[in-house]
Amino acid sequence: MENRIATLLRDGQAAARAGQKAKARRKFRTVLIFDPTNVTALLWMAWLSDDPRVSLAYVAHALACDPHNPRAHAALRWARRRVTSPPPPKPPSSPAAAAPASRRRRSHLVALIALGLLIILIGGALAWSLSADLPVLTALASTPIPTFTPP
Repeated sequence: MENRIATLLRDGQAAARAGQKAKARRKFRTVLIFDPTNVTALLWMAWLSDDPRVSLAYVAHALACDPHNPRAHAALRWARRRVTSPPPPKPPSSPAAAAPASRRRRSHLVALIALGLLIILIGGALAWSLSADLPVLTALASTPIPTFTPP
């Protein structure tokens, strides 16, 4: 049993250092099933947790199991800072992520310009056709006084 726990701890630490958080968590959870008071597994679970309050709970459990453990006390200071500090700022969006939004804005601008030009073109064509037909329209307009038309 001790060999199995040692192997799981070693594998969990290697996975955590390699950035494989899910695999590391599985290994440390398995250790805690066999030995719920394993301080090493509890501290690693605290470090791997994304939730600062969960980290603090793991550290508190580790301190309850071994109140004189210096690593657990250091982890307690770390976990308290993590709970009280504001969340880290989100990384700035990459240019690749911003590109679709800027492309969308650009396409909206192009569409608005094209629509404006189309309205101006239609208005100009309408004004031109009305001004060209003005003499005809004047001749066809009704007169206010009846006129005599010879037979």
